[in-house]
Amino acid sequence: MAACKGGWNGVLLVVALLANVYLCGADHYKILGVSKKASKSDIKKAYHKLALKHHPDKSPGCKKSQESKECKKSNAYFMKIGQAYETLSDPEKRQYYDQTGFDNAQQQQQA
Repeated sequence: MAACKGGWNGVLLVVALLANVYLCGADHYKILGVSKKASKSDIKKAYHKLALKHHPDKSPGCKKSQESKECKKSNAYFMKIGQAYETLSDPEKRQYYDQTGFDNAQQQQQA
């Protein structure tokens, strides 16, 4: 039993990280469609491609009505793309995200 002492801390951390991914949606790498080993250049290219594709001004739903369900969905996804890029393009934020699964300490404390 002595070998298991303190082992729950690691288990709790893994559960917390999985809960974060589940509650907050897909992780930033999946949102941008890049691997965890992606270079800064690859992340930037993926962001620009997705931002152009999913920009609310390009959405047919937003052209009809800014209040439409499709427009709101488009805006939400566009914001997720921006948040993912903001985190992964900054070396310090990316390192923190890779270690904890959170964008910053404030987000981690709110979880």
